[in-house]
Amino acid sequence: MPYFHLMKNCMCFVFWVTRLWEQYIETWLAKNTQSRLLGYLQKSG
Repeated sequence: MPYFHLMKNCMCFVFWVTRLWEQYIETWLAKNTQSRLLGYLQKSG
């Protein structure tokens, strides 16, 4: 069944993209939080 194969591929693709997106958001948040903390420390210090 080619349709089932296509569906499976689509699911794999969606899963992969979701994982990638999560990683991207995590790194972005970490960077932002880090720079914000550094800025706050510099201001208070």
